[in-house]
Amino acid sequence: MLSVLLIDEIDKYGDELHQFTYNQIKGHSNDRFECHKGVNLISFDWIDVRNPEMDPSEIIIYFSADRLIFFCENDFVLKLVNDIVEKKELKDETNEMILYTFFSEIIKTDTDNLEKLEDEVTAVEESVVLQVKEEAAKEIVDYRNITRTLRKYYDELGLITDGLSDNENGLISENYTKHFTILEHRVNTLIDNVKNLREYVTQVREAYQAQIDIEQNRIMKVFTIISGIFLPLTLLVGWYGMNLRMPEFRWTYGYPLAIILSVVIVIVCLIFFKRKKWM
Repeated sequence: MLSVLLIDEIDKYGDELHQFTYNQIKGHSNDRFECHKGVNLISFDWIDVRNPEMDPSEIIIYFSADRLIFFCENDFVLKLVNDIVEKKELKDETNEMILYTFFSEIIKTDTDNLEKLEDEVTAVEESVVLQVKEEAAKEIVDYRNITRTLRKYYDELGLITDGLSDNENGLISENYTKHFTILEHRVNTLIDNVKNLREYVTQVREAYQAQIDIEQNRIMKVFTIISGIFLPLTLLVGWYGMNLRMPEFRWTYGYPLAIILSVVIVIVCLIFFKRKKWM
């Protein structure tokens, strides 16, 4: 028997489910995978990998030999589940096959979506290398949050597929156990992909920080050169600013000489810095 309904409609099965199971589902207190005698209770927060910034939606699955019930948090995931499990080819299939198909379908295009996400991160990396942008910092933080969310999501699916392939209560036949083992491998591959993507985002963040450091060093270099040029001029000003009777003060060409000397000092400093390749 297959049923798909909202979690708020669980009272329809209040008399048919075990009281403990009923309380867990209604109170959202069940673990990601619980293996009981004759019953598997599954719970996870579904995420649309095409748009991972959307809020996750909880799906709880009651799976027994004669009953498969999907409890959905909202109408969106209710439609999602119905679109998968109500396919014509699943009409006369067992609960095991329907459950396998459901999990297989929700991760069907995830590899492609993760590759698109990686392309987006690559675009951010290229923009960071070519030019430091203020908005790049926010983009990097957003991608770190997305990869953290996806990592949590696939970890949940990993626990579920691991429990189903272990089949401790013997609820799944041997033929279908192989299907769930394959499914477990696919989820583990997605987990590895997200780990790699998260490390890539970290590398982009480090590259961004390196570019900022380079930009700051460039600015400090300019200020250092300016300070180096004006340091001897400051000495000159301090020298002639002393309240002493210097003969240059009464010399007709004393003022022009001070100007020429200042210009010469600037030119000499610029030539020196240029030869040292400091500018």
